[in-house]
Amino acid sequence: WPKMVGETHQQESGEPGTMGYTSPERISIPKYGGEVGEYQRETIRRLGLPPDLESVVVRLSNASLARNTWRAYGSAERAALRCEAEIGIPMSPPWAEAQAVAFAAHCAKRNLTASTIRQYMSGIKSMHKRLGMSTAAWDSFILKAVTRGRQNTEEQRKQKVAISPGMMLIIRKKIKTCNMAPQDKVTLWAVLVMLYQGSLRGSEALGDKEGVFDNTKTLMVEDVTIKKIKTDQGEWR
Repeated sequence: WPKMVGETHQQESGEPGTMGYTSPERISIPKYGGEVGEYQRETIRRLGLPPDLESVVVRLSNASLARNTWRAYGSAERAALRCEAEIGIPMSPPWAEAQAVAFAAHCAKRNLTASTIRQYMSGIKSMHKRLGMSTAAWDSFILKAVTRGRQNTEEQRKQKVAISPGMMLIIRKKIKTCNMAPQDKVTLWAVLVMLYQGSLRGSEALGDKEGVFDNTKTLMVEDVTIKKIKTDQGEWR
């Protein structure tokens, strides 16, 4: 397999019972490409370009897709490696029709949705194109039938239940009794209340990685305005 996308980080060690506080580093994360792109010099070496042009082509090619798209493609490659390990069929590129169909069937067996299977197949197809390999397997009538059949037979997914005040009380009790430092408990509860009150996803308020943040995407103090309101009883809260 070509070099796969993978982001790893080491958690800073701190005192027992703490989260290991470190001063976060302010960074500007580009929406497109960056370190998560899968184009490398080896990918375009077959073109025989001068070294200075190779770096330009790699940088611009990695910026051709959004970071989240590259991450989704990385998930597809990891799914292919898992498929190979579990069913014993080699999944090294280039893929023939049998490999493509086997991968789609394995994903369906794992109870993945048709949309996820199509996304994975798109990621693997993109990798084939980057490496200059044939994508004829994706024209397979059987492959298309498998994905269409998965869509027609998959069970309706249960809607995620929005968190309720009762669930917040349960979480609060769990935090109070867990083995965490007091300041960590306060911080965790503050974040949870903020997400709950703002109906926010975690990614809409928190950074992508520990220890770094992008002030254009991470919720900052200056982005929050706390106002007092007067209740029906005439009290200010």
